[in-house]
This record gives sequence, structure tokens and C-alpha cells, in this order.
Amino acid sequence: MVWQDTPYTIPLMVAGAGMLLATFFLWRQQGSAASKIVLFITLLAVGLLLATAFKLSFVDMPTQVFWHLVQQSFITLIPTAWLFLTLQTLGYYRWLGRRYVAALCFVPVVTTLLVVTNPLHGLFWTHYSQETVDSVVMLQQQRVFGSMADALYNYGVLAAAIVLAVRVFLRRGDPRRIQARALLLVAAPPVAFILLYELNQGITSLNHLIALAALITSPLIIWGSRYYGAGNIIPVARAVVMDYISDAVIVLGQDGLIIDLNPAARRILRPAASAAAAAAAGECVGRPLRDFWPAEAAPLLADIMAATDVIKQEVVLAHAAEQRTYDMHVSPVFNWHGAVSSRVIVLHDISERINYQAALELLNTHLEGFVVERTLELENERAQLQAIIDSMGEGLIYTEGDTCRVNLALAAITGYTVEALNGPLSNLMRLISADDTLWELLHGAGLPFDAAGVWQGEVRLRRQDGTQFAAELTVAPVVAPVATLLTPPGDQRANAGATVTLVRDISQQKILRAQKDHFVTNASHQLRTPMTNIMTRLYLARRQPERLDEHLRVLEETAESMTSLIAQMLDISYFEQQAILLQREDVVLQDLLTSVFDGQLPRAAAKRITLACEMAAGAVHARVDTWRLRDALTYLLAYAIDYSREGSTVQVQLVTVDNHVQLTIQDSSPGTPRELLPHIFEPFFTASEGNVKATGMELTIAKAIVEAHGGTLTAESELGHGTTFTLQLPLPRSEAPPA
Repeated sequence: MVWQDTPYTIPLMVAGAGMLLATFFLWRQQGSAASKIVLFITLLAVGLLLATAFKLSFVDMPTQVFWHLVQQSFITLIPTAWLFLTLQTLGYYRWLGRRYVAALCFVPVVTTLLVVTNPLHGLFWTHYSQETVDSVVMLQQQRVFGSMADALYNYGVLAAAIVLAVRVFLRRGDPRRIQARALLLVAAPPVAFILLYELNQGITSLNHLIALAALITSPLIIWGSRYYGAGNIIPVARAVVMDYISDAVIVLGQDGLIIDLNPAARRILRPAASAAAAAAAGECVGRPLRDFWPAEAAPLLADIMAATDVIKQEVVLAHAAEQRTYDMHVSPVFNWHGAVSSRVIVLHDISERINYQAALELLNTHLEGFVVERTLELENERAQLQAIIDSMGEGLIYTEGDTCRVNLALAAITGYTVEALNGPLSNLMRLISADDTLWELLHGAGLPFDAAGVWQGEVRLRRQDGTQFAAELTVAPVVAPVATLLTPPGDQRANAGATVTLVRDISQQKILRAQKDHFVTNASHQLRTPMTNIMTRLYLARRQPERLDEHLRVLEETAESMTSLIAQMLDISYFEQQAILLQREDVVLQDLLTSVFDGQLPRAAAKRITLACEMAAGAVHARVDTWRLRDALTYLLAYAIDYSREGSTVQVQLVTVDNHVQLTIQDSSPGTPRELLPHIFEPFFTASEGNVKATGMELTIAKAIVEAHGGTLTAESELGHGTTFTLQLPLPRSEAPPA
């Protein structure tokens, strides 16, 4: 064998040394299936580099042929090994079964045997020769079918591995993207060399590319294996989850060495280690777990090392001068052969949960005693409250949601039994409510509660016999103390949907109040002036006997005025109580209105007022109480005359509209302010304009008479334009104009 100096030997040897260093590193870090495959690939790469260097360093042809065959054997095995690494690293475990592995290994193994025995059959290369290129003797061979088929197979396997890695890398959200990136980075230099080799065969400088590719690949293999392959843990979980979770995670190899651990695990293991071990480089990674495992949990270490199933157990470990309880999970990781390749230990700190459980058990014991004591107190209070409620004279309704309960007093007021009223709120409404008001009140719909949270008002209720009565209600929401651990003492909140309602029958009280109001109003506002006039005239009659006739005349007029006032007051009272029965008869309204006109002519003449009347052409018949309606028309016409300016005109119009008759009286008064117009029909209302002798009862009586006949009386006024009264009465069917 003759040695020749070439410019490729040293670069190839240096590249082989770098790959050998990567092999040594992987051997130190082995413990997972992926790291073992990478170790095998680096060994093949070292062999390939050495075989290439020896092939170029010897001159004699037999030696070059030998190293050429060795070189091709390594080339045949590397693509298949790289495919296995891709499947293992990216999690395609279903392709790593025994049958698939055997199928994938069959072709490279057979090919390697054929390559080694090529001189016997010549299926791959024939016609070996030597050629000097740049003072270097190079081996040349003729490629035949076997060599080309092997190249196509190897390229196909390598392409399949790259496609799988690219597919994962392009899938957004896939946690294996970082591993796929590492595989693509490691494969990039060899793939680039292959492409250049196939496109530029015969260029000797390409031998430098083999060394360059190996030098670039070596650190990439170390980097990828160190950060993306330990323990078959997905790097995203390692980089993003493990470093930031509070649980301690420890990854062990088959031999009990620590492959990886997160900061939480370091805080647990450091106190248990010796000073020398804690100060060692790397502290824990690559060292046995027994050197760092806490002494108080030493009996569990043997079970952890031999675990083939998941272990779940609580352990107590010393941490920062205190005992803490952990929930320990030991999970074995299996390779494709079903053997345990590594183990993952997770320690979850449950010390606070244990402390809370102890505190809750103690609190529960105290609460049970308190509940028993408080229950007795509430029973006594309930009995006392029930006795108070049953002895109340006012009715009581307690509602909560759609149910209610009543007391004996409400049953007595309405005539029902307590059992009939208790139960669904809808049943109570059906029995005693005269309208929907009570339902809205008991549901708190829009009630204007006062500052104390109470509402008072009146409603009408119905007794069992069907009669209705006025009731005064006092409604208040139920406010109860909220006794929870989450609210401060004394906090009170309304019990949603619960109310207490007091019911008092005020029908008799309202009647008495109405009678009192009428009496006080009439006596104070209308009787005071005539009584004063009478007393004055009596005094003057004694002092001035010579003017006795004049004083007697005034006393007579005052007495007549008081008599008229009393009669009007009685009429209003009768109309309000619906105690007046109308004596209806058939009347021609034109005749009735004419008689009223004739009676008011002297009053109009005294003020030089013209009465203008426009009546319907045909006779308009109506069934009315002649005397009552005459009074109403007289009051309206007299009001118009009294308040009109002297020398003005009062317009009166009588027409039929649809099925009713309409009478309009328009005066020439200064008008009534808009804010006073709604009160014009109230008792004792008088305008402030003019010197008018009126009691203020006339319009009230007129409106009551018209409404008693089923009609309406309205007033419209504007300052400076007078006042218009519109009276409408329904016509008999025979008098109504056709539609």
C-alpha cells in the first residue's frame, strides 16, 4: 500500500474528530430512543469520513476499491437511520412497530451485503480505473443498475424524512415544530452536499464539501440532541411549561441518572444534596437521583427506579426548615419495543390544601354546635312571632316568590279561611283582588318606596260575598341579615321577591272623611260671608230703626242666598253619592233652551250683553230630567253672562253630531289661565275677574247633572279670547241621524 498526500485528508480527519466528539457527547447523554439513534448516525458518519479519507490517501487500486466499498456501505445505512430518527423524534410511533422496522431495514441490510460483495457479481460498479486529477490519484468506476437503484432508494428515504419534518414544521400550533426545525437544520448541510455532488460529478473540490458538511453538522447534532431530544419530552413543554409551573418535574434515564429537571425540582433537591454535590457543574443533570433525593423519602427510591406502572402517593419532604406534603406521580415512558426508556416524576405541593382541610374540619365542628344552638333560638323566635301575627287586628300577607301566607285578621276581613288564602299567590289574587293593582304591589313593580323602604297606598279588594271595599296597604320588602363567611357582620340585603303587606279596611273611614271634608269646606268658605252679613244687618237694624225696611230686605236676600247655597251643597253631595234619581221625560231641546234664554234676558240686559242663539232646524228630542237639565243650562248661561264684558255677545249653538246633540256656549270673558282651567269644574271655583255674585258651585253642579244624563261637559279657554263650554248628550236611537 502506497500513501499519497492529498489536500482532503486533514479536513476529513478534522471533520471526523468533530463528529467523534458529538458521538462522545451523545454517549454521555443517552437514555432515550432518539438519542440512541442519533448516536448510531454519528458513528456511521465517523465511519464515512474515515473511509473517504483512506480512499483518497492510498494510491494502489485494490486498497481504494476496498475503502470505496466501505464508504458506500455507510452511505447506504445513513438515510434509513435518519428516517428512524425522524419518526421517533416527531412522534410517529405507529411506524416504529416491529413489522415496519423490519421492512425498512431489509433493503439497506441487503444492499450493504451486495455492496460488500460487489467484486463477485458487479451489480453496482464495473470497470474500475484510476485517474490523476490535480496530482491526486482518484478511483473511477462505472455505475450500473444496482448503484443507481440504491441511490434512488436512499434519496427517496431521505426525502420522506424531510417531508415529514417539513409537514410538522408548517403546521401552526403543533408543539413538535421546534424538533422538526432541529431535524431540518441538521439535515441541511448533508442534503446540500448531495445536491452539489449529483449536479457536479467529477469535480474533486467537492471532497472539501464532505468535510465542511460534517463540521457544520457536528455542533448541530449536539445542539439538537441537548435541547430537543432528552427523555422524549416535547421541547415546547420543556421550554414553556416546565420552567414556569410550580410543580417539580424530574426526568430519569434507565440507569437512574437525571436527564432533566425544572427549577421547582432543583429547589427541592438542592437542600438534600451534599455541599460538594450542590456545587458540582450542572448540579443535578447527568448525576444519580439518589445523590439528591431527600433522606426522609429514601424508602420510595427503589420503587421509583423499578416503576413500570404509574405510581401515585403522598410524600412528606423537608423544604426550607419546614415539612411540606407533595402529591407524587411517577410515570414510566416506553419505547417502541415496550421497554421503559425513562421515567418522569412530578411533585405537586398540596401542603396548603392539607392545612385548609384541617382548618375546615375544625371549623365544621364549631359550626355544627353553633347551628344546633341557633336552630333552637330560631324555633323560639318563630313561635313568638306566630303568636304576635295571629293576635294582630290588621291583615298581613307574606309573599316570597309565587307563594304567600296570611294571618287570621285578613281571613276575617275578607270572609275566607286562612287555608283558602294560603298557597299560590295567583289564588290569593283571584279571591280578594278587584283589579291588577294588588298583584303589581305584591311583586314590587315600580313602587316608590320612601327612605325607610316602605310604601303606603290604597287599593280596592273584594270580600267572599262579592262586595268591594277600600283597603290601605303598607308594603315593605323583607330585609334579613346575610350570615356568611364572605360578608362583614351586620351586612343586610333584601331577600329578593319577599315582601310583607299590612291590610287595613278603611271603607268606613273614607266615608267619614268625605263627609267631614264636605262639611268643613262648605262651612268655612261659603257660610262665613253670609253669616257675617246677617250679624252686621242685625246690628245696624238696632242702631238705625229708621232704615229697618232696607236691613230686612238685605237679610231676606242673604237668607235666600244661604238657602240656595245649602241646596247646591246638598245637590253635589247627592250626585257624588249617586243618590239622585233622574225623572226623565221626552223634551224638545229647542223649547228647553228657549225658556232658559227667556229667564236670563234680564241678567244680560243689565250688562247690555247680546244673546245670539243658533239652533238646529228640526226639533231635537231627548229623554232628560227637565228640571235638572234646566238648572245645568241656566248655570252655564249665567256663568257666561256674569263673566263677559259689558256690551259683548254670548254665542249659543245647538246642533246634532252623529248620535248625540252638542250645545256650545261661548262667552266674551277675559278667559281663564291655562293652569287654572283643569280646576274650573271643582267646587267653589270662581274666576277673579269682574264683580260676580256666585258661590262657585254652579259649574260643579252643571257637570254632575250632564254626566248623570250620560253626557259630557268640557271647557276651553284662552286669555283674551273668552271661554267656550261644550255640552254633549246622547240622542235616543230614533233621533240619531243615519250613518
